[in-house]
Amino acid sequence: MQLTVRPAQSEDANGATSLILQSAFRMLNEIFGNGDATVTGQYLMAAWQLGMGQYGYRNHWVACVNHNDVVGVVTSWHDGLAASFGRHTLNSIKQFFGVNETLNVLARSRRLTGMLSPPCGHQLAIGHVAVAEAYRQRGIGRSLITAMQHRALRLGKSELVLDVEADNPDALAFYLSLGFECAPSLTPFLHCTKPVADIR
Repeated sequence: MQLTVRPAQSEDANGATSLILQSAFRMLNEIFGNGDATVTGQYLMAAWQLGMGQYGYRNHWVACVNHNDVVGVVTSWHDGLAASFGRHTLNSIKQFFGVNETLNVLARSRRLTGMLSPPCGHQLAIGHVAVAEAYRQRGIGRSLITAMQHRALRLGKSELVLDVEADNPDALAFYLSLGFECAPSLTPFLHCTKPVADIR
């Protein structure tokens, strides 16, 4: 199997957006679909194609086999992102949902994502990590995380950080196997960190 991890492109939409939804199904479906996975998937597709913002392709990396078959996805963010990042995310929501429903989406988002920890200045946060079911246990998730470690080094960050649902034992075991340390919290999420220099 020849694996490539590269910056995402707009043409990766079908494979990548389904994986993004898979990465945090309950949260994303509640925020954007209010329980309707079809609406959530349609929003993610529209936001991906816009390119910019939290769900745009320009802020994602994909793992591909056979050159362009997307089998994994990851995103990252840090405290040095331009203010336009938030504006592009908001615009993608407004364009898809309209003004009135955007207010509901933002209210649901604040309630759910308020439990997540933003990255500090020395950290690169990663998220939307997912690998297609048929390609798991082949080192693809590890390759995605390693690519983000190299990105963190280029940005001068010393630590990777992520939040994982406490009731997701498979994801937790995966991150622990890569050397992340996960601290318990009062939220449904565990806050996990890993030194960037510790590339395995």
